[in-house]
Parts: sequence; structure tokens; C-alpha cells
Amino acid sequence: MMNFLKPLAIFLLFICLAFLIFGITINYDFVFDDVPRVKNNEFIKQPSNFFKIFTSYYAGETSGVYRPVTVASFSLNYFLFGIKPWSYHLINIILHIINSWLLFLLLKKISKQKYLPILSSLLFLVLPIHTEAVVGIIGRAELLGFGFSLLCFILLIKNKSKSRLKIGLACLFLLSGLLSKETAMAVIPIFFCLVVFDFRNYIYSWLSLVFTFLIYFLIRILVLGENLLTNNATLVENPLKFVTIKERVLTGFKVLYLYLQKTLLGTNLSSDYSYNQITMVDKYTDLYTLAGVFISLVFLILICWPFFKRSSSILTISLAGNFFWWPYLLISNLGWPIGTIMGERLMYFPSAGICIFLALFFLFIKKLKPSKIFNLVWLIIFIFLIFFYSYASYDRSLEWKDEKTLFKSAAIKSPNSVLSRSNLGAMHILDREYVKAEQEILIANKIYPHYPHAVNNLGLIYLYRQDYDSAEKQFLKTLKVSPQYSNAYENLALTYFYQRKYKQAKDILLKYYFGDNHKAEFFLKELFTKNIKQAVRENNKTKQKLLIEDQSNLWPKTADME
Repeated sequence: MMNFLKPLAIFLLFICLAFLIFGITINYDFVFDDVPRVKNNEFIKQPSNFFKIFTSYYAGETSGVYRPVTVASFSLNYFLFGIKPWSYHLINIILHIINSWLLFLLLKKISKQKYLPILSSLLFLVLPIHTEAVVGIIGRAELLGFGFSLLCFILLIKNKSKSRLKIGLACLFLLSGLLSKETAMAVIPIFFCLVVFDFRNYIYSWLSLVFTFLIYFLIRILVLGENLLTNNATLVENPLKFVTIKERVLTGFKVLYLYLQKTLLGTNLSSDYSYNQITMVDKYTDLYTLAGVFISLVFLILICWPFFKRSSSILTISLAGNFFWWPYLLISNLGWPIGTIMGERLMYFPSAGICIFLALFFLFIKKLKPSKIFNLVWLIIFIFLIFFYSYASYDRSLEWKDEKTLFKSAAIKSPNSVLSRSNLGAMHILDREYVKAEQEILIANKIYPHYPHAVNNLGLIYLYRQDYDSAEKQFLKTLKVSPQYSNAYENLALTYFYQRKYKQAKDILLKYYFGDNHKAEFFLKELFTKNIKQAVRENNKTKQKLLIEDQSNLWPKTADME
């Protein structure tokens, strides 16, 4: 009975603590990437598309990303609760609680150290760097990928009877994890640590996992085809994709140090590290890079330890190293460039290894001087750390309330990022704070003058100020930087429209719509209708009369009908 009640009590503790930290986010809106992936994703809102999800891309044809289980969870979320952000946030919190509890159960099976499971899983629950994965709705990919991986391990650890049912379920969980997030493939090398430790009892299970991965890889080939190993990251999203191998590797080790620093300290967390927040490294003497290399060597030594000596304590340490290193390698840019240079939600899986190491360190300290007073001091210090991490996570979650709050925070934390400054400028435009918007966007353009969003947004400021010549120059510049940037075509058409240059407006729309005259005229007619209604609301009869006359000259029959 006690064996059942203890895990249940832990689970209830995790529920209370998680909702104290993240409960406020249930009232939050969709922000950042949540908007295109969930809020404005019409594909997931059609019941007829549900099974098509499993044959579709995650983020565009050339993204090289295939996560149907994650997308299916968004779709189910919509069918059950509609497009209401609170339901998405609530499910993310519940998944994080379950993952923390599963980590507790896994460590309980692996380790003989009494307090390791609770210490590690508590740290995992409150770690501030997890805020992005829990509060950001698209972080669900991380939550599902890690959760299914844990279920796979729990079923196979100490499965000495080689139960086919358990192995089959574990393979199903692994496949689900892989179809949620690619980092679940780290299960294969992590589990190999157990094969080295106990070949006879684990080799069959490991081979089954390898076979499952091959099935996943085949499915991925069938769906992604020639885009199997590609990604559509731009220079802004991942500059490491566009530098030499030397720079990418050296900067990659620097990023490793930054990840570890932010994971342990839980401070200066940001939603954005894109160009040019993290400067490239081209010298072997860079201190951050050397620190990253040293950290890598430590983890590799710990991973290889069971090859030379076998004991339950060494197995636990080695598994902690494996739990960090292999999922981290997949998001590190060290071997190949991924879709981003750095993202805090990507540390969700690797951080489990760090939490285990941190717990092992605390237990090592506890053993140095086994006395009541020392144990009390030790307990106070650990509780203080949990409180500090919990408060840091709560404080960080406040920054995800809405897009303006998030982008303002990102601009402060990542002041050299063109994306952060441009996004904050866009928020100021929406609030009609054009002076502040111009300041931010000019900074963004100075960081990187070829970022189409920033170039376009500067044009919008000029458009709203009725400085049409400057607006026209900016939108033409945007199209020169990015010929496929659709907003620039429409904004340029607006600029011509407000100057009554209807032929130029139609010409630019025809270019955008590939010569489709019907779509171009429909766009212009909608503009006339909208502006006439606005003139009526403003009681501006002169403007209203002028618009009606212009419309009548362009489309006599349409104007007569109206």
C-alpha cells in the first residue's frame, strides 16, 4: 500500500507546485510561433484533415520537419475546446507534470539511491529554462517527445522476462515520441548504455527500438521525400547554417556553454537568440568555446565510464550523461545545422540529465558530513534552490502574457537580435506609437539591413504618416530583399491607392497574383469599400465623394450597383 501511496503523493505535490508556478498562464493568449502553428492554422480545424496530418509537413514543404502527433494533439485540442488558448496552455501544464512524475518513476527503477528520484524530478519540474516549452504552446512537441521517451524507458528497464507486450508498447511509445519531436531518437544511444551494462537482458529490447527507428525513418522518407534532411532556416533564424564548418563548430561549443549557464542559473532567459545576438566564433582561444569543449569532454567521459567499470552508481551517472548529451547533440548544430541557433525549449529533454547530475551533487554533499545539523542545513539549501527556481520560472512565465510583453522582454534580453527589435517595433506600430516603432526598426535595420520584416515595417510607419514616397521606397526595397514577401506587394498597392495611382496599384497586384486580373480588381474594390465606409464613419463627405467618383470611373457598373 505504501509503495502505491508514495508515488501518488509525489504526483499530487507536482500538481500543486506546477499550478502555483504556471497556473497563471492559463489566461494567456497565443504568442509568437503559436499564432501560425495553432491559432491561424486552418488545416488543424477541419475534421476531414485529421488523418491527412500524418502525411503532411509540420512547417512548410522545405522545413524538413515532420511531427504529426504534435499537430494531431493541436487538432484534438481544437475539436474538444475550440480555438481557446486556455485549453492549450492547460494541457501543456498537465503534460509537464506527467513528465516530471515519469522521470521520478524511471529513476526509482534505475537508482538505488533513496532520494535521487524525488530530488531530480523536483528540479526538473521547476527549472526556469523549461518555461518556454511549457508556456509556449508549440513547446508541446518537446513535452510529448520527452514524455513518450520516458514511457519507453520505464517499460524496458528491468524487463528481464523480455515481455513481448512491454517491448511492443515501448516501441509504440518510441514511435509516438519520434512523430512528436525528432529528439526522441536520442532514446537509441541512451538505451545502448544499458546494453553495455547488461548485454544479455537488454540487447533484444535495444534491437527492437532500432527496428522501430528504421520504421520511423522510412515513414519520414515517404512523407518528406527530397526534403528529408533539409531545413528552411534563414540567416536571421540560424546564422550557423551560413558560416564555415570551423565557425559553426566553435560557435556551437560556445552555445553549449550558454545553454548550461542559463539552465543552472535560470537568469536572463529570452525567447529569441537569432541574428546577431550570439556572435560567431572563429578563434580557438575563445573562452566560451573552450568551456563548451571542456563540458563536452566531461560528458563523453561519463558516457563511456560503464565500458570500463560496472556498478549501479556508475550506471546512474552514465545515464545522466547520456540523457544530456545525445538529445543535446541533436539540437547543437555541431554535426549539422538545424532550424535555429539556440532556443530554450530545445533544452527540455537534455536538461533531465543536468537535473540528475545536480541531484547527485547534492546527495554527494549530504554524505560528506552525516549529522543532524548538517542535514538540516543541506535541506534548507535545497529547499531554497527549489524556491529560487520556482520563482524564476513564475517570473519568466509573466513575460509570455501577450506578444507585446514577450517582444519587449526579448528586446531587453536580446538587444542585438534583429528579430527581437523588429518584433517590438511591429508591436509599437499596432499601438500607433510610431516614434518608438521607428526607433526599434531603425535599430533592427542597422543590425541586419536585409531582414524583410524590418524593412517592410519601416515602410508601414511611413505609410501611416502619409509619407508615401518614403513608404514606396521601403516596400520596393523589401521586394528587392525578398521577392516572395507577400505583405510588401499589398502594402505597396495601398501606397499607390492612397495616392490615387490606381494603375500602379493594379500592376503591382497583378505581379503578386501572377496576372490574375480578377484577384487584383477584387483587392482594389475591397479597398474602395473599406475606405468609403471609413469616410462615412468620419463624416468626411469630401473624401467619400472623391472615392465614389474614382470607383465610378474605374468600374462604372459596379459603382452604379452600389
